Amino acid sequence: MLKGDNALNILRKSIFNFDKRKIKTTLLYAKKNNDVIDTAAVITVDGYLIESTDLMLQTAKKIASMGCSMVSLANTMTQELAMGNCRNLILENEQGIVVMIQINEQLILTTMTRDTYALGLIVGTSRLCADTIRAILNNTIRS
Repeated sequence: MLKGDNALNILRKSIFNFDKRKIKTTLLYAKKNNDVIDTAAVITVDGYLIESTDLMLQTAKKIASMGCSMVSLANTMTQELAMGNCRNLILENEQGIVVMIQINEQLILTTMTRDTYALGLIVGTSRLCADTIRAILNNTIRS
């Protein structure tokens, strides 16, 4: 096995050392207490779905796969422009907004709203949710 593959397997194992229920609870809380979030998901940088709200499993898995590819492409683009890593990726569409925010080196928060006028609100709410998940993960890793 290659060094990179071994490191990836160790990373995958460490990702599952946290209580996924806390992640799900955080996503549900953000959705319930903020009218702007229609759905949310936490995915890995290699396209694995950790948790989601309101998405059918097959759809959520597709979103995870496509989302990690877009974040990877955005990172490549910003690095080529000597702007560092991409922290947020925002897709404004005719019928809503999708926001992807890097939680840490391994995880990405993806949120979606159908409100086309809520860009600032969904970005701010998503950042708070990502910060909460980051704190949960940091607390879990230390425990």
